Amino acid sequence: MKAYTELVRHGGNQRLFQAIEMSVLATQVNRPLHIHAEGARGTGKTTLFRAARDLLPLIQRIRGCRYNCHPLQPHCPEHFHLSPEEAAEIGIEQVPMPFWEISSGAEISTVAGSINVHNFPAAAHPGASILPGIIPRANRGILFIDDINQLAAASPAVMKIILEVMAAKPGRVQIEQSGLPTVQIPVQVSVWAASDPDGFPGPLERVCKTLIDCFDMVIRLGRPQERDIVQQLLQQSQVYRTNPRQVIFNDPLILLRQQQRKLRAVAGVFDQIRLSDALKNMIANIYLDFGLQSLRAVEAMELGSRLQAALQNRQQVQMADLAAIIPLILAHRVSLQTLEKVLAYLDYAQFIETRPTLPAKLEKTETHIST
Repeated sequence: MKAYTELVRHGGNQRLFQAIEMSVLATQVNRPLHIHAEGARGTGKTTLFRAARDLLPLIQRIRGCRYNCHPLQPHCPEHFHLSPEEAAEIGIEQVPMPFWEISSGAEISTVAGSINVHNFPAAAHPGASILPGIIPRANRGILFIDDINQLAAASPAVMKIILEVMAAKPGRVQIEQSGLPTVQIPVQVSVWAASDPDGFPGPLERVCKTLIDCFDMVIRLGRPQERDIVQQLLQQSQVYRTNPRQVIFNDPLILLRQQQRKLRAVAGVFDQIRLSDALKNMIANIYLDFGLQSLRAVEAMELGSRLQAALQNRQQVQMADLAAIIPLILAHRVSLQTLEKVLAYLDYAQFIETRPTLPAKLEKTETHIST
């Protein structure tokens, strides 16, 4: 499979690159960011999501923990009672940030987990006998769901579990077994999903309207529109058919390491990135004046604008950062007409913000003339 840095960027997929890098950064700083890519088959959404695994950093966990417990904040049934000193005695290890996939044919026990009833302590302490599923094992990482609209149509029970993971941050997963107490496990995970809205069973918002709002960002992919981009894709495909190891544009490994270093550096200073009172007020105005229904949109605007500023190496969020992420956050929440009005509102606000200040005398004259 091609490396993340070998994939060709173009107007149709640029926003997905942007959203993925923001989500990786958000996951590093324990602020999950759920993203959903919609596009016709062949637009490269699944390829891009899987290739983004290259970007994921190492994380620290209690040695051998199946739930990826942070050494300072253990949460799983096996380690939640440990102090940091006791966790350190077990040992600390570095492992790649988890990346797990849920297929459209997944079952509840595979996704959530099960309890081994043949294990002696199960009746008294079911948590000690858990066989964790994909979601608990993806904790502090990425959960990828391809063809999520098909999964939503085929298995509402599995989608209910995923909703509980996404609806709150952190989410939770319940593991149930007949005759035994239910076990709840907190989960901190970013959900990535892909779907073809033109294929069966249709767009996700039609199949599971509740779920679509749980995604912080929705990206609609398009095909490349530039002739040179198409030629570049053809050249790359030809080279990979004849010699998959040949590097044709830039050394992908060098570029990948640079990208990883950038994300690590930005994650280290993310808590210092601030939103001014004026921008907070603007987010509140957008929510109230344009009739947004979901407070998740407000939270996504706050987090998304900080992530965008971080990736631009800024410690103070600018209005341009908010404007850059608004289409990703509102496209699935408002009509196209409302989205255009919000963008026009931000354009005007940016114009006022960047307009040169006139000398007092000229400003007075200008006001008189306009009156």
